[in-house]
Amino acid sequence: MYKSVKNAFLRFTGILEGITPWMYLDENGQVTTGYGNLVDNEDDVLRPLIVWERKDGSLATRTEIIEEWHAVKALQDKRNAPVHYWFERARLLQRADDMERYALAQLDGYERVLKSHPAFAQYEFWPADAQLACLSMIWAMGYQTYTSKFPKFLNAASKNDFVTMSLECEMDATHNPGLIRRNQENKKLLMNADIVSRHGLMPEALYWPGVASIAPAAKPTKPTKPAVPISILPGPTVS
Repeated sequence: MYKSVKNAFLRFTGILEGITPWMYLDENGQVTTGYGNLVDNEDDVLRPLIVWERKDGSLATRTEIIEEWHAVKALQDKRNAPVHYWFERARLLQRADDMERYALAQLDGYERVLKSHPAFAQYEFWPADAQLACLSMIWAMGYQTYTSKFPKFLNAASKNDFVTMSLECEMDATHNPGLIRRNQENKKLLMNADIVSRHGLMPEALYWPGVASIAPAAKPTKPTKPAVPISILPGPTVS
């Protein structure tokens, strides 16, 4: 992926998912943390890159992490509880830099899997906005859903048809209203990619959160360090 995409990804995802240093239940009752990262089993919550600390800043033990995970998982009737509920009951937290490190490692893993699919053979040469849109989709629903339920999108991707991709990228938000905004952003990204591709603009330039244009005033977004406040209400689930 282009540097501009990687630099913008945490900001993009933080806006859509929230940034949550504690464990909580998503709308499907799955234990989640960070940038919408699922930790819905003991192995996931104990991954080395996820560093859990007590509220006094000392490192949590393996036993404490597992106990916290089971305590959260048992609160299925609270899956729609407000964010302050989860903060107030949380005993363990993550530091911001640890959450960023884990999210970027997950991003790299998702991209490797994505590029293994024939539909994304030209992914490396796509405009940055198209790369971010596709990473957004796999982040929100996982590889299996992405590659099994979006055949028209994948067919368009194999042809570098960004307009059709924008029409076929919508994820079902019936039981997950948080996907409404993500769908809107993904469509914008793919239409930006079409403009970049058709008019020979710089593919490595990311135009999100703006709209790409051939007008002289249009400028790509400068890469910036993500600056999203912690404790935003969680959005859609990441698989």
